[in-house]
Amino acid sequence: MDIASNRAVKFVSIALIATVVLQLVYMAFLGGPQPAEAGAALTSADVIRYFDERGTEITAVWAIEAAAFIIIALSAFVTLARGAAMPVAWCALGLFGVFNLVQIGIGLAMFEPAARAGGDETGLFFVIVSGAFFFFYLAKLFLGIAATVFGLRIVSGNSAGLKVLGGLTLIAGLAAIGANFAAMAAGNSVLFIAGATGTAAALFTAVAAGFAMRLTR
Repeated sequence: MDIASNRAVKFVSIALIATVVLQLVYMAFLGGPQPAEAGAALTSADVIRYFDERGTEITAVWAIEAAAFIIIALSAFVTLARGAAMPVAWCALGLFGVFNLVQIGIGLAMFEPAARAGGDETGLFFVIVSGAFFFFYLAKLFLGIAATVFGLRIVSGNSAGLKVLGGLTLIAGLAAIGANFAAMAAGNSVLFIAGATGTAAALFTAVAAGFAMRLTR
């Protein structure tokens, strides 16, 4: 593995871990808009209140995530252009970065305006949210493809430890592909499963990419 590829792997691995941490931070501390009263239906006023109270933190987390996805996309496509081994994995990682930038862009640019433009109804807001989640699932599907390719490469190595890592990466990748493809069709009813499998694929890809590249020498 040449110096440029080694740096690309490090950039991608660090950025992937950063996206996982940021996603966990968002879910733990920001979550999403909640009804003013427990058990009540979510209203447009609830969504607007959420942005009024947490808008700065939301923007900060999503902006940092966007920077991480830019690093992933650029590193992956540059590595692909340099003729690195496992081009399918690097192309998939690049598309993972690009489609995540699309979904974050929709969130940053359209979520709050859609909530405020919807009057007393939340229909417009949730239409925009559903569109963003489609790209969220699509991105994680491509991440699953990358994890699958890296996992297959590591499984072929001689080390028992690497075979275990490769097997787990392969399983995480296939699970992310299946769950997120299903989510693209079924919608947010399988959001938790799709998100969880994508998170697992991100963690295993961050660890496995470097080992897979070394095995191609």
